[in-house]
Amino acid sequence: FLQIRIAQSQPTAAFPQLDSNYFSEHGYATVRNLNMPKLIDDNGVLHAKFWIVDSQHVYIGSANMDWKSLTEVKELGVVIWNCTCIANDLYKIFNIYWRLGVRGAKIPYKWPLNLRTYFNFSHPLKLLSANDASIFISSSPRRFSAKGREDDGDAIVAVMDNAHEFVHISVMDYMPATLYKTYNNTYWPKLDNAIRATAYRGVNVRLLVSHWKYSLLGMVHFLKSLLEINDGMPRIANHSGKIEVKLFTIPVDPSREQIPHTLVNHNKYMVTEKIAYFGTSNWAGDYFISSAGVGISFISPTLVKSLNAIFMRDWTSKYAKTIREFLLDVSV
Repeated sequence: FLQIRIAQSQPTAAFPQLDSNYFSEHGYATVRNLNMPKLIDDNGVLHAKFWIVDSQHVYIGSANMDWKSLTEVKELGVVIWNCTCIANDLYKIFNIYWRLGVRGAKIPYKWPLNLRTYFNFSHPLKLLSANDASIFISSSPRRFSAKGREDDGDAIVAVMDNAHEFVHISVMDYMPATLYKTYNNTYWPKLDNAIRATAYRGVNVRLLVSHWKYSLLGMVHFLKSLLEINDGMPRIANHSGKIEVKLFTIPVDPSREQIPHTLVNHNKYMVTEKIAYFGTSNWAGDYFISSAGVGISFISPTLVKSLNAIFMRDWTSKYAKTIREFLLDVSV
């Protein structure tokens, strides 16, 4: 007997969750819906995308559980096989979602101690295998995290702070502000400040951001502001840090253009010379404040090499253009 449990955002008119409802109605899966606006008292969604299989295998990545994500969208994720330690740690996050999917659920002041973790940036889980690696899982928002869990936004900043040579970032959306608050959106410079501070220390930062028909208004102007500080970088040991930005555009196929929310580079990852980070959140304030997401970081030379090769493939491809090249083609 195969037991399937699905935790998801509460269905809406825009996203009615028809497939999971079908599974539930026919007894194929047990489904719980999280009413994120009620839980957080603000607009938000369950934006995490992960699987736990047989308490042994784990997938974390950018892909939604939707046919379009697997056929019409460029995605990236990581699979860990035969690792009960990681599966059990990720299950603690799933357990939080599962508890909050009960009708009338509220976020407790403190989560039960059995949901705490001992693995974070300061104390990662060390795997002993042919390719030694250290791993930790981060989560957002803070109110969804039990004791010991690294906040996802803090994890991203810590990975950047730990870099000494380069930081390569690939994300769909980038905006140092909130976007979906019920009332007034606010400036949220946490990750933007970290990028600037990292480059100021002499580290080379490359940021690959997606461009598509649903791109955020004003995003390019914030990206241009990152480039403006390059001439002011201090020289450190005859070297200055630098920020580079490119926009990645997937060509529009007229036969598929009518399919909504497709033809985009949907990745959310970062790689330095030391650490590979895979996330599920776009880089805008709401995703770390009022939406639920996860990230997983690997201190692993093998995975760092593989992920950086993927980044450089996209960075040097014909689909990636500097902002100057992009503005020659598109009026922003």
